[in-house]
Amino acid sequence: MPIPRVTVQNYENWGNLVKTWATGTNRFPNDFQGGVPAIPLSLDELRDQCAWAQVGIDIPPRVKGVQFIQSNEETLLIRLPPKAMLEDGEASIRQNPNTYPLPQFYKARYGGADPTIGNVDDALKFHASRIGEYTIAQCG
Repeated sequence: MPIPRVTVQNYENWGNLVKTWATGTNRFPNDFQGGVPAIPLSLDELRDQCAWAQVGIDIPPRVKGVQFIQSNEETLLIRLPPKAMLEDGEASIRQNPNTYPLPQFYKARYGGADPTIGNVDDALKFHASRIGEYTIAQCG
């Protein structure tokens, strides 16, 4: 059975919440509890802020905590995905390489459908490229 993933319904609001945490400047028109949302210290705080920001986040029960890391311009932060989740993603691709799941905002921007990849090797190459981009991206 595939490992349940964290899902987000509204990536724009999620991105604005991340921008708020990163800068300390509220990116929303209303205040959170009279001020700017601070970086959450617990899953409950994360859920509360996501509800306020109308993110539509679903955090599976397997997730027991939250951790934030903020790098700087002088340090390259490379986030490695959990081994089990990476291998689970590869297994899912091997079972059904024809449809690669992307967040809805990609579909809305680029034609409305998941990309059809066609074969396992190409799907795994696409997966490797996305993992690579995810680990090296510096939010430009």
